Amino acid sequence: SGIDARDWEDMGSGPCPDGGSCLFFGDIGDNGASHESIVLYRVPEPEVPETGEAADIDLTGFDAFEARYPDRPHNAEALIVDPATGIPYILTKEQEGAAQVFRFPERPSPSPESVMLLHVGELPPEIRIVTGADVSPDGLRLLVRTYVGIHEFTRTPSEPFEALFSASPCAIDPAAEPQGEAISYAEGDEAIYTISEGPFPPIHRASCAR
Repeated sequence: SGIDARDWEDMGSGPCPDGGSCLFFGDIGDNGASHESIVLYRVPEPEVPETGEAADIDLTGFDAFEARYPDRPHNAEALIVDPATGIPYILTKEQEGAAQVFRFPERPSPSPESVMLLHVGELPPEIRIVTGADVSPDGLRLLVRTYVGIHEFTRTPSEPFEALFSASPCAIDPAAEPQGEAISYAEGDEAIYTISEGPFPPIHRASCAR
């Protein structure tokens, strides 16, 4: 509560600066590619009831981080966080050309100044209209989804985190969804969950590529 939402598109989880787990929310949508800046919000992850029932949880104590792209405004719907460093990455949603990958220059810290994002790579050219992404808790695997497909990238423990973006992906057949936009690893990383945008859509579970 207490913050505005212009076009929230994705969320991720990663380490808090002082330990524990934080949630990251990306106000990164920009269909017209016209916004001068984007905003990322970070808040400590709350306790969730173990009953499995829905519950209203009021999240307070957000940190907000304004950022700008180094080249031009981009539309984006995918946000991931490096689980080792807490640095957020944004994968753009391109109608033409490859999806671009940007990151914060370091773990975000509260500041009144806007931060300039760093361009760190791009995905294979056939992966353009990216609608969601997730990274495994160990940071060795990355899921990227579009409206028509799911791709999993992997790296070895000896490779840097950003090696994921230049790896050769494996394809995963998605469930039939009218507007597939969200994806997540299941607990244990042996399966994935996907869901479509829309009112009360079903959650689909599928096996990972490996």
